[in-house]
Amino acid sequence: MKTLGDIQRLERSRRRAHFMAWLQQGDADACKELFDDICSSLTNFLRRRVADPQELEDVYQEVFMAIFEARHTYEPGSPFEPWLFAIARNIVADYSRRRWTRADREELVADPPGHPADTSSAAVPELSSVLAKLPPDQLEAFFPP
Repeated sequence: MKTLGDIQRLERSRRRAHFMAWLQQGDADACKELFDDICSSLTNFLRRRVADPQELEDVYQEVFMAIFEARHTYEPGSPFEPWLFAIARNIVADYSRRRWTRADREELVADPPGHPADTSSAAVPELSSVLAKLPPDQLEAFFPP
């Protein structure tokens, strides 16, 4: 026997599937209705997977863009949520890969790097003296004939 919660979930899923079918046909109002309807479910899904609130916003927007760009892949009449959360899961996986790749290149240090020891203008060569050392053919790049 289906409970009231099951019936409500089924009805919500049908409504979302209808919105998605209308979105595929170019209905802008259906797009707004669908995105308004899924925002809380999607936010809850992403919050469990993305810790940083700023990055959560970025991932959230990426998911919405991916939904819109992949709208032609949704099969009308099929359940909407598995399609939606598969896209969201893939975006989160891409985000995690980028984050870990970036972390591999970053190095945490106890003290921030200092300033160069000699900041006087004598340490910086004059442009004219550097240009004077260039061969004529390379100098032409700066001063064409």
